[in-house]
Amino acid sequence: MYFRALHTLLNKVWNEGTILAEISRLETQLTPVVVADPWYATAKDWDGNRADFATSLNLLRHFVESRRSEIQIIIDNPPNGENLLAIERKQNKASRFGPHYKNNSINSKGNKNITQQQIEGWINYFRTVSEQEIYEAIQSQKFRALSLEIKEGILNQAEELKLNPVAEKIKKNLEK
Repeated sequence: MYFRALHTLLNKVWNEGTILAEISRLETQLTPVVVADPWYATAKDWDGNRADFATSLNLLRHFVESRRSEIQIIIDNPPNGENLLAIERKQNKASRFGPHYKNNSINSKGNKNITQQQIEGWINYFRTVSEQEIYEAIQSQKFRALSLEIKEGILNQAEELKLNPVAEKIKKNLEK
């Protein structure tokens, strides 16, 4: 029943275009106010880096764009009674926007799909941000926590797409 309701909400309520348009509308209205706020000049994000309104909005956009596929994986592969508690613990530890729900009841093909989705999500994000934001993302705790397989997948795809600033920064990160 829960998964049917989730499926209905996903297909009848969740509309990425509408949500993204609202984020853009709010960005237009809020940017002048945020930039003018003296607190903003010294604000820090959760990792202790300088807070950046545009980066935060891009992370939010990335969340909106990737959420449908993440939820669909959950609907298609519902947890069973044995792994429900473990999944709940993992969800509680997950970062606010970050990569992403992992369901241990999924077969290896499902895990591959999740890995590929994470790689594509990062690549899509890197395509839309400045070099400074790329640097900050690669230095973030969320990126550092990614598996080597995912980092290498992002690097390979960045090289394939000739996203040179991304590839260079990931190579330096992997050398550490």
